[in-house]
Amino acid sequence: MYRRLTPNDRFLVIATDGLWDCLDPDTAVRLVNDHTLGTQTLNTYVPIAGTTLAQVHEELKLRQEGTSKKPLDENSATHLLRHALGGSGSIATQYLRLIELLQLPPHVARRYRDDITIIVVHFDQKYLEAFQEAAGPSQA
Repeated sequence: MYRRLTPNDRFLVIATDGLWDCLDPDTAVRLVNDHTLGTQTLNTYVPIAGTTLAQVHEELKLRQEGTSKKPLDENSATHLLRHALGGSGSIATQYLRLIELLQLPPHVARRYRDDITIIVVHFDQKYLEAFQEAAGPSQA
């Protein structure tokens, strides 16, 4: 089985059942999307040559919306893990729960959580757009 990627595809989450026991797929997608939007705000904005003022305005508006989503976690997989095991509440409470669950000895941890492995693959949007244009409408 395969799926042809399109410019609408942003990322792929590959995870063991331990993650899916804690988070439903829609929540995982929302969390990765929010994390991605937040990480964009950490980079300096430099408009591409030839960008219109209206496009710059729209891009800056999206970045401003993303500032409320500035990530605490270094990458999307860690972000998913913190939400899966840390639950809700303040950031401090989430981290305390996460630390407690991760420090349990293996024979005890089995009663509280399954093993969790998470890989998040982010796709290069510009590459996907260029590939779709080169392939033509019949391949899209």
